[in-house]
Amino acid sequence: MNITSPGESKKTYKTRWVKIILWIFFLLLVGRLFQLQAIQGKSYKEKALDNMIRRIPITAPRGNILDRNGEVIARNAPSFGIFILPNEMHDPVMALEEIADVMKLPEKKKLKMLKDFEENENQFFFVNEKMDEETMTRVAELQNNIAGIYLEAVPVRYYPLKSLACHILGYVGEVSEKEIETYKDRGLRPRDIIGKDGIEYCYDTYLRGKDGERKIQVDVANRLIHLLGIDPPVQGDTLYLSLDLDLQKTAEKELAGMVKKIKSQRWTNPSASVVAMDARTGEVLAMASFPGFDLNPFIQGFTSKEYNKLMEDPNYPMLNKAISSAYPCGSVFKLITASASLQEGICNENSVFYCPGVFYLSQHPFYCFVKSGHGSVNFNQAIAQSCDVTFYRLGNSLKLERLLKYAKAAGLGKKTGIDLPGETPGLLPDEEWKQKVYKEPWYAGDTVNLSIGQGYLGATPLQMAVVTAAVANGGAVVVPKIVSRIIDAHGNTVLEKKPEFRGRYPVSDKNLAAVRKGMRAAVTGGTAMGALTSDVDIAGKTGTAENSPCPENPNGFNHAWFTCFFPYENPEVVVTVMFEKSGGFGGDFSAPVARKIAEKYMTLKKEREKKESSKKDQ
Repeated sequence: MNITSPGESKKTYKTRWVKIILWIFFLLLVGRLFQLQAIQGKSYKEKALDNMIRRIPITAPRGNILDRNGEVIARNAPSFGIFILPNEMHDPVMALEEIADVMKLPEKKKLKMLKDFEENENQFFFVNEKMDEETMTRVAELQNNIAGIYLEAVPVRYYPLKSLACHILGYVGEVSEKEIETYKDRGLRPRDIIGKDGIEYCYDTYLRGKDGERKIQVDVANRLIHLLGIDPPVQGDTLYLSLDLDLQKTAEKELAGMVKKIKSQRWTNPSASVVAMDARTGEVLAMASFPGFDLNPFIQGFTSKEYNKLMEDPNYPMLNKAISSAYPCGSVFKLITASASLQEGICNENSVFYCPGVFYLSQHPFYCFVKSGHGSVNFNQAIAQSCDVTFYRLGNSLKLERLLKYAKAAGLGKKTGIDLPGETPGLLPDEEWKQKVYKEPWYAGDTVNLSIGQGYLGATPLQMAVVTAAVANGGAVVVPKIVSRIIDAHGNTVLEKKPEFRGRYPVSDKNLAAVRKGMRAAVTGGTAMGALTSDVDIAGKTGTAENSPCPENPNGFNHAWFTCFFPYENPEVVVTVMFEKSGGFGGDFSAPVARKIAEKYMTLKKEREKKESSKKDQ
């Protein structure tokens, strides 16, 4: 009989449990190893390999922008930039300091990059700064010494014509945090370049293209082992605009030349704008706003002096005044008063009016711009000589409701629908508006003022071009457009824009013909003789919009308008010109500019028709 002491029994008991626990741990370990290797081994292997693969984005070139004849307005130029991946860096802050030193980055940009690093440490960042040969060499050295830096050849936006058509093209810039959040569906990353204004903004999704990527395998020290493959980027779509570059150059040249002349003669500093549009389709052939600005510094960077000069210019060079500024339009509004009066039977083409130089409404005088009066004038002469008294009477007879009916039908008081950002609807005032803004009722005198384009009215040059087109083409209210068609990288047509119409101006062909006749008389012997030329039959209407002194216009300098169409017998093109705060008359300043544009258009048309004819003969 074996006798075991109590101490030995307790020791055996403990040993047994230790063995059991060890076996449990061993079985768990074996099970876990089996799970990792047999069950999840493939997945972990893929993750391990993925950790050895770097995917470096390849920026897609933006699509080119061409005029209607295939002339390049915006394209890409080769450049170099730095891709940075913070999570590959041993010390991102120190690496940033070195990059900033080599690239000579401003402190503000450096701090923003550091913030981006902290918030998106697994994200690539792109630094696109102008680099000379020495800087590129130093960056290449950094790439060899610091993990996470990649020097890449990238396409950057380039505008070969600098400021030409700047307000139409717009510009591109680095995406903001707000834009990344707003446009989540676009998959934007910090430091991506997107359209900020103009066509670049409106058609950004077409122009951006699809980024590619380069896959490389690296070792544990982040050294390149070999290239695994490249998914090439796809260039953005090509945009064909309705613009004619030759006509655009003429428009900008003539605006600048007239501004220079005005400044030398009248000591005013006006800004100006012009719209040339196909009266039949709404295609914008030229659109200019003066002063303009060079687009390339938005890509290459401004000096502080350049930026301050642009921002502090009192004439707001970055504002597209053809669509974003509304002005009292003066006598060009008489096209609406005249056509409405004919259609409503208040007068006819043979009506005769008497102008003593003043029109009295409840003993309140409204003066004609010819203080001595025009005497007896017929309907045709009233338009040609722009007789204010005649239109005071017509407007007073129409009353506000009917005058507004035709103004609205012609497109005033609302946006035209052009494919550009920043368009204003202008202002077509009524009784409700005046009561709300001024806490006053609408008076008959307000209607009289409105009938000659004065008072509270505000219209853009583009809106008045649409009004003129409706008179010229027989009543179709066109929707202006800039982009004609879009072609993808493979040559396929992505979008082709057809003419659009908002409706019809409710005036008969006969009555519109009477208005057109008056406009032709204005050029041949009236207020618009500055547009008279033997090269093309122009029909137009001048406007001189008076202004009261205000902080932005302390001298109360008036605006000078002219709107026209040509050829008279078979209207093709509308041109509207406006000089803001010029202190002169539409016939003196605006009409000569329109004449030059009309002459250029007809010259180009004849040259191109001759060229096409020669091709067919061959």
